[in-house]
Amino acid sequence: MKKIILTTLFILFGFALSAQQATTAPDKSDKNQAIAIGVGYPFGGSLLGVEYERRLFDQFAFTAGAGVIGFGGGFNYHFDKTLDSSFLHVGVSDMIPGDSGMILGETSLNGRFFGWLEGSLGYAYIIKAGDKFKEEYEKQYKESLPIGTLTFSLAWYTVY
Repeated sequence: MKKIILTTLFILFGFALSAQQATTAPDKSDKNQAIAIGVGYPFGGSLLGVEYERRLFDQFAFTAGAGVIGFGGGFNYHFDKTLDSSFLHVGVSDMIPGDSGMILGETSLNGRFFGWLEGSLGYAYIIKAGDKFKEEYEKQYKESLPIGTLTFSLAWYTVY
């Protein structure tokens, strides 16, 4: 299983780096904001959400999002000097705030393709899980809560 996960991560990383020349439009290099609407685990701190990204420096951006059942935020390091490029994300998501939810620390590799498609694959560490969430998980799966989980998302995005 580890080999499959690592192979998938390397393939996604390779596609993200090779797609830079084809997807980075010169007229978008001066744009400082991006918005993405998508599905995934977690995307915008939820299964369905919206994320806003704002460039702080050449390749470094802040992102914040909200979804149906949560919210999140973090920082992105872009591989090129445009928000249209693929990036590495580090952030935090709060899914189902309160005793029924959990707080995740996440990192992911996000690829941006064709000027409108964003996909990601990553890992989320469970920072805190509510007591009710733990009880329901253990009752349903007959095992203790894991320390983390794989993450993924697929989104439509635009830079403006």
